[in-house]
Amino acid sequence: MSDNNPYLVGIDDITMVKFDGSQGMSIKPQVIEAVVYQSIFSPILRVTLLMNDYVNLMNNYPMVGEETITLTLKQRSDSDELITFTMEFVVSAIKDIIVGDQGRQMVYSIDLVSKESFLNAKTRISRAYYDDIESMIRSVLKDYLKSEKDLILYDETQQTTSATTTTKKTRSLIIPNIAPFKAIKWLSKFAVSADTDKYYMYNFYEVLNGVTPGSGFNNLNVKPNFVFKAMQKQTYLGSVDKAAREAAESNPYFYVSNIEAIRGNKDAMENLSKRGYVESRSITGLKFNKRYSSLEKIIGGYFENEYIEVNMHQKDHKVTPFKVTDMKNMLYPSRLNTDKYIQDVISEDTRKETSGRLRYIVNNYDDQSQPSLRDKFGAATSDYLAYNSIDISVGIPTNLNVRPGDLIYIHIPETHGFNETSDDAYLTGFFMISEAKTVLRTSGETSTLLRVNKDSLLNGIFENSMFGFQGSSNMHAIKE
Repeated sequence: MSDNNPYLVGIDDITMVKFDGSQGMSIKPQVIEAVVYQSIFSPILRVTLLMNDYVNLMNNYPMVGEETITLTLKQRSDSDELITFTMEFVVSAIKDIIVGDQGRQMVYSIDLVSKESFLNAKTRISRAYYDDIESMIRSVLKDYLKSEKDLILYDETQQTTSATTTTKKTRSLIIPNIAPFKAIKWLSKFAVSADTDKYYMYNFYEVLNGVTPGSGFNNLNVKPNFVFKAMQKQTYLGSVDKAAREAAESNPYFYVSNIEAIRGNKDAMENLSKRGYVESRSITGLKFNKRYSSLEKIIGGYFENEYIEVNMHQKDHKVTPFKVTDMKNMLYPSRLNTDKYIQDVISEDTRKETSGRLRYIVNNYDDQSQPSLRDKFGAATSDYLAYNSIDISVGIPTNLNVRPGDLIYIHIPETHGFNETSDDAYLTGFFMISEAKTVLRTSGETSTLLRVNKDSLLNGIFENSMFGFQGSSNMHAIKE
């Protein structure tokens, strides 16, 4: 068996205080396990505590859902230094309560959410801004959520927390009486990159480890931070673009179903090690949640879509069409369908609205040349559906430095009953981590499940069958 906890990740302590910060106590003895959730589609971290309560915290503390709970985790670094991860949460719900047969204990779960969720629940924002999107988001975090966490951005060379901007245009926007996190999601829709050919779908989310190794931060004491970046921005622990790809490929993960047999073969193990295999990056489980969905992509606008602006002031309209053949900055250049299929789906009749996805918007701006949703709608719609088409869950050894939004390079083998196998000619390569779920038991066991996605293929789809029809002689080797 591969070691699921090579970095000795564990729960150091779990403490609880009342709403006013008083009467702190450790509840670690009552905790069976903690499950930590991170996602690029969630603005906050979420944790579920599974409790085995012999002391009746709900009556004797009493715990009523107003409490703040601090979770402290430990992990060993590659240099054997001890790293501490500290997270503060508020209680969202206490549920699934089961009373023991003898009435001497209760088993239940406590749902926790990042501490900013409390102010988010009781605050509404009605405010006019004239600024760039990043500055507006910072204002929401500091002025309304009173958050001390940094906002991480990625410029052309690195991760940064300075007051810079990666989007273009100072905008006049009015947040229409909505909760802060909903306001940030609403603002993100207006984020238009200065390089619209490369970046077009922005996400705001929280990560457990927002620190860049070697950046001057105190890396031995880590706290969560918020991230705002385009999904198409390729990152890896602070590195960006080419450097991120090189770093991810230099630290590949392998799914090897017969690893025990390979360990018994010295030559086979040496060959695998030469390709970059190490126990700390072995995949212990592989599940395809989805692989290909052509009709869904037709209907959703992956192949073609149109953004139609109706300008009442100018009594005019502007149509911005998009085709998947215009897509740039994918993980790989090969698309998810054959060229013949793509050309058949895309309509060449410009006189009719034939796209699978149409978006109408009415505005009264005098100048339709200003950056707006038209600069990103088509590519964002297409790429989102592409990422949703190849969706895989993988189990990896627990490592709290693996975070959503980053690249991961995975060697996925072919799946068949033949004697010889090689890497999958389509799927092996770069993926983006969209979600991470880490289970930590107080007894010491850990597990991590990643959800990874990709928007393109390592190789173009072969036109002919590998089974010899038409005398096929398709390539079988992986090529970049």
